Amino acid sequence: MAQGPMSASPVPVSEPPVSPAPRASSRRKWIIVVIVVILIASAAGGAYLLLRSQTVSLRVETTTVFATATEAVAFDAKITGGTATAVNWIFGDGTTASGTSTSTSHAYATGGTFFVGSQANLSGGSSVNNFDALYVMTVGPRKDLTTRDSLGVIAINRTASAAGAPLIAAGKWIAAVGSVQQAPSYAFSVKTTPSLGTTQWDNYSWAVQALSFSYGDGAAPLINISDQALRINHTYASAGIYQLALAVATQNQTMRTTCNISGCSSTPLTNVMPFQIRTTVVGQTIAVGTYKLLTYSGSVVNPGLIVVQEAVTGSYTTLDPGADYESVGFETIANVYQTLLWYDGTKSDAFVPVLADKIPSTTDGSISSDHKNYTFHIRPGAKFADGTSVTPWDVKYSFTRTMLFVFGTPGTSGWIQSQYLLPSLSPADLTFANVNNAVSVDNASNTVTFHLTASVPALLWFQIIADPLGSSIVSWKWLEANGPALAWTPAGFTAYQKYGNLVNYVPAWRDKTMGSGPYTVDYVVPGESVAMKRNSNFQPLPGIPAPTVERVFLQYVESPSTRELSLESGQADITTYNPSNRFDVMRRMQTDGLVHIEFVPTLNLFWWNFNMEIAPSADNTVPRDFFADLNMRKAFFYAYDFQNYLDNIVENKHFNAKFADSFNGIIPNGMVGYENLSSYNVFDMARARQYYNTSKFVTSHGGPASASFTLTIVVPTADPVNLAAARSWGDNLQKLGPTGNIVINTRTMSFHDIIAEMNPHANRMSLWFLGWLPDYPYPTDYTYPMLEPGNNATEYGGTYPAANGFNISYLASLGETAQSRAAQNISDWINATLSETDINVVVDLSRKAQREAMLNLTIYVPAQQQYSFFVYRTWIQGIPLESNPMLGGTDILYNLLAKSGTIQGAVATSSSAGPGTQGGFGITPLIATLGLLAVRRRDEEP
Repeated sequence: MAQGPMSASPVPVSEPPVSPAPRASSRRKWIIVVIVVILIASAAGGAYLLLRSQTVSLRVETTTVFATATEAVAFDAKITGGTATAVNWIFGDGTTASGTSTSTSHAYATGGTFFVGSQANLSGGSSVNNFDALYVMTVGPRKDLTTRDSLGVIAINRTASAAGAPLIAAGKWIAAVGSVQQAPSYAFSVKTTPSLGTTQWDNYSWAVQALSFSYGDGAAPLINISDQALRINHTYASAGIYQLALAVATQNQTMRTTCNISGCSSTPLTNVMPFQIRTTVVGQTIAVGTYKLLTYSGSVVNPGLIVVQEAVTGSYTTLDPGADYESVGFETIANVYQTLLWYDGTKSDAFVPVLADKIPSTTDGSISSDHKNYTFHIRPGAKFADGTSVTPWDVKYSFTRTMLFVFGTPGTSGWIQSQYLLPSLSPADLTFANVNNAVSVDNASNTVTFHLTASVPALLWFQIIADPLGSSIVSWKWLEANGPALAWTPAGFTAYQKYGNLVNYVPAWRDKTMGSGPYTVDYVVPGESVAMKRNSNFQPLPGIPAPTVERVFLQYVESPSTRELSLESGQADITTYNPSNRFDVMRRMQTDGLVHIEFVPTLNLFWWNFNMEIAPSADNTVPRDFFADLNMRKAFFYAYDFQNYLDNIVENKHFNAKFADSFNGIIPNGMVGYENLSSYNVFDMARARQYYNTSKFVTSHGGPASASFTLTIVVPTADPVNLAAARSWGDNLQKLGPTGNIVINTRTMSFHDIIAEMNPHANRMSLWFLGWLPDYPYPTDYTYPMLEPGNNATEYGGTYPAANGFNISYLASLGETAQSRAAQNISDWINATLSETDINVVVDLSRKAQREAMLNLTIYVPAQQQYSFFVYRTWIQGIPLESNPMLGGTDILYNLLAKSGTIQGAVATSSSAGPGTQGGFGITPLIATLGLLAVRRRDEEP
């Protein structure tokens, strides 16, 4: 599947004290920024003395380990050894409550981490509180946020803060960084044709315009009129419980792009009038005094919740397993859906039955002697998360959708299953009869049978149906209750295919789920977060245990320093997609005993894509067929410094570690069929100039002295390593011609946006970085999606060739006869492997295809085979169980993890403190809501 970003932008880990906000320059055009400050009145004042007695105690309890903003949470003050006459509450978000009951409820207005305190007056005249064991409440963001919004993240810098942060003594300070979790992903275009040959697009997008910190102690808020991280170092003079709040304001903007025969141009971004502003707020309680937190098994604050921060931009494409085909969505899908079979532990060639109750075999007749018919018996009692039974029809319905979505855009995983369920991967074979006859059900025997068009070895078919993408089983009743029904007619099948295209995604299918896996999706914040909860109807099986952790909260956080500070402070439990250039930070935390680092060898490959059919864009001045010229591709190839990339950009040499290895070909090291072709990766500027000077573009523009162009290399936003590689490569490429003739720019795009851009015949990215992790560990999973060329305007070929214009008929139309003929040979070899059962023949044909495509045609520039690593707090157990290569070294099955401590067995070690004063409810917290009326235009993309 398409593999997402590998790393994130570097920011210093040690956050300096904040300087006063710079005064607005008279030379800049600023428009009024309005800050609306809402003062939340305190419900009670003063400080509270703790009881001396050890026989009376108060502990706060609740029924959930994870709440959602705006939804009420029930709290109970459990008092031992006394009777309450009055109970006061402080919820850590600047609000309080009081009453005579020991129970209360509270709805948090915003997401964040809040410390809940309670103090009760007792019938004997004394009082008791939980200030030595404040309850930690994690609150997720509101469910009504949209792609126009951007959430903030508050990360406490424990190294730069006073001891114990976010619990500090009076007169001490908190150092923190507030950053944007993700930029808004909203985009909308209005197309017009003002004149013949001219097309205009008015492009609307939302962008972050300001961040603001309020401290909750009456101090003036700190405002940053930009989208950059905001750092604070704030001293709290008096004891109390305060809310540190971060507000993020976004604004609607527009840009007009005009294209005609001479190219495209765009206007600067301008604010939509009247102003359209949206604001989000997140909070973090700061406890000032001698407070303590309720912990379990030592230092674990909330054993029922795992918080994961991932270096991902733009989130998943869809959570519909019939349409998704990328690594970010894979993780959630693999946790909430199930397949008929799954891999046995870390093995990739052994399986356990899941929704099937046994593994088919030729011995019992469930696999036909010709290996074309595979029958699975559905596990009795298997249920979806809504309690309905899993049936054979659910299986047929799910695989039918996968086949119907096979030609969806951006590319879907349907080719994996369809290559054997359909006569061919051609639109002509996507007929009602072929699709309907591919899978049959027998309700009487509770079985489903797959009728394959070729003999397929059991190992290969089991690997294919174990893939969560395309082979997960979805409740057909839920699908039809939450979207269009699939009419079981030829016309119905044809009409349904459009829902596999991103522009027609059904919102409920995209952002909600109904599977039978260990977890279910509670809700998502588009582009920002996924909140999962334990599936109460899940049935544990051998090799598929029930979750021990109630909730999982996935946060897609771009900033590496934010992720690192969150991990160090305990605000995050795990970070993934960790960049190699930040390894020293991770190693320091490991030395301090805070984290473990787990290296995982992978089958993941990454490379630079040549787009041979570049759609018009203001980013490039090159013609559409610029990279259809083999000489130009060769020039770019030899200008890439492969060894410097591994040694000094990935930093293998600097850290004396292996984060990546070289490769060429397309079958990775560790998979059957691998051959080491990396010796062909040669950096040779003299040879690069020779190929450049003889390219069609250069010769048709008067030679290297006069040929000039601008070209943009695209890299995922959260990937500083390969952004540095693109810039280094660009420096070399600019030396192919006289100074100023060649301009190589770099641009970052979210992973989601890159996937969305991969449309056949309409891809505006000329040269771009992405990769692949395995769907199944077999050569065809790499050769077909990366090497299989298209053959006309509608038969796109593999996932990457379709996006890159590697098309037999297109090359022929350009007069590239030799390349077209070579592409046809590649296609013939690959298609022969799809029906071949002899692995030796498969390997031979696959090697021919990869040598022709990679060495002779140079359709890609290889970057690296990845060695990934997880970084996680020491209280997390089970990460070594996540090393199955099918998880790619980045995705996690959370039912395999445990977090030290159990809520049920937790007992506080101290019910009250000795003489002394703690901060109570007396300080008035402050919440700043940022309302941005207008801001200056950003001059460039960050």
